[in-house]
Formats: sequence, structure tokens, C-alpha cells
Amino acid sequence: MKRTASIVGGLVAMVALILAAPRALGGGLPTNLQAALLKKIIAYDTSLEGKAVKVLVVGDSSEAGSLTRALELLGLSASQVAPAKLPKTADPGTVVFVASSTEAPAGLADLCVGSRLLSVAPGAALAEAGTVSVGLGEKSDGRPEIVIHRSRCHQEGHVFRASLLALARLMGGP
Repeated sequence: MKRTASIVGGLVAMVALILAAPRALGGGLPTNLQAALLKKIIAYDTSLEGKAVKVLVVGDSSEAGSLTRALELLGLSASQVAPAKLPKTADPGTVVFVASSTEAPAGLADLCVGSRLLSVAPGAALAEAGTVSVGLGEKSDGRPEIVIHRSRCHQEGHVFRASLLALARLMGGP
């Protein structure tokens, strides 16, 4: 009886941990999966080779803080900034991750295009619209989806290896 109670207690604890895993805004991909995908995507960006990569997470939400911590756990340099405090310039090698899946902060395009920074957001909508270069979406079956807006990537000065492009859904031009 004690063993059964212990097993049931362990299963309940495991389910609670899974359900409590930080999720993105709108119930998208878990933040730890977004962080892992972003780290892989950075490795396939030839424009970032040889640069000290830093991720600037733009958002006020607790999800932005969770993503920042997840990126740091993966060994990436990451910091969080409020959308109203988005800088006008940044160092080469900076990747800007917009924590909102529906709205980009004012000045994002000027910052990313002007400083040649890669822009990323959760979900596919901002990438489909060309507001950011890369969207980390979720397919209808729950699998992750990488959406790349090629025109926006070109404007921001970023080039991805063909092996990543073959896995992604491409938008916005050849």
C-alpha cells in the first residue's frame, strides 16, 4: 500500500512539473524549447560566425524572464529589457528576441536593420508579416515550426545555411 501511494505521489509530482513548465505567451512552445531552438538557429546563421553572441529579450512579462534564464542555462549570454527601453543601437552579434507573439516594440525595425541584428519572436505571426526574421511557431500537431522571412533576414544582414532553410517554412521572397 505504501509503495502504491509512493508511485502515485511520484506520478502526480511529475505531471505537476510538466504542467508547470513555463509556456510562451498564448500557450505556444515552452520557453526551454524556444531557447534550445534559438541556440540551434544561431549556430546556422553564417552572419554570426566569429561574433560574441548576446541575446536581448524584449518584454516585461514573466515569460521574458523565464526565457532569459533558459538561454543562460544553455550557455548563451542573455539579458532582458522592457519594450519602452529598447536601445537605439547594439553590438554586432546581438540577437533580439521579442517576447510578444503579436506585437513588436516601437523602434525594432530601426534597431535590427540599422545595427544588422537578427530579430526573433515566439509564434509564426510576426515572421509571416515580415516584422521579424524568425518565428518559433507550433504546428497543428504540436511540433515546433521555424518560420523564416527571407526579405527581413536580408534587410537585417543575416544568411542561414541551406540545412536550416530546408527545415523551415520560408516566407517573403526567394
